[in-house]
Amino acid sequence: MSELTLVRYRLALAKARWADLTHGAGTPLAADTLDRMESADLAAVHAAGALSPWTRNAVFLAVIGAAAWLVAAAGDGLGVPGGWTILLAVLATIGATYVLDRVLTAAAVRAGRRRTRAHPDLPPIVAPPQVSPVAAILALLRLARTDLATAGRPSAVRRYWRRRVDRRLCQIMWLVEGWPTTDDA
Repeated sequence: MSELTLVRYRLALAKARWADLTHGAGTPLAADTLDRMESADLAAVHAAGALSPWTRNAVFLAVIGAAAWLVAAAGDGLGVPGGWTILLAVLATIGATYVLDRVLTAAAVRAGRRRTRAHPDLPPIVAPPQVSPVAAILALLRLARTDLATAGRPSAVRRYWRRRVDRRLCQIMWLVEGWPTTDDA
């Protein structure tokens, strides 16, 4: 099982406990913390499913070359002047690049979710009754950071996304520590 799977699993548990703790409070702190938890989850998905720059560039070059060639061949076949053929080829490659970027990003997210889906045999993590809900959430987030740190040596792209996950986890921990407990009230 991947460490990123454990990160997402512990983040989902922390998110559920945060929702129970805040009881849908409409405070900016509760909403911001929840948004950052979802952002960390998405960054973990990207870290798991990101394509290497070599693969991504190879796919882009193949599609751009094919689009430019098809437009040039169609322009020649229809008798379009050379200048217009070049303009249409440039527009086709820009359009193909935009569509391809969207498709590859969606495929990377789908692959990342598949690679990091939680297995049903993962045991539930139950906090002892004497531990406050805030401390339980912080413990889950610390475990998620530990799992993230012990993950294998990533590529440059995955390193970027893992840094984003780590930064989000630190921000979430800071926000959770600021939540008033029953002892503070």
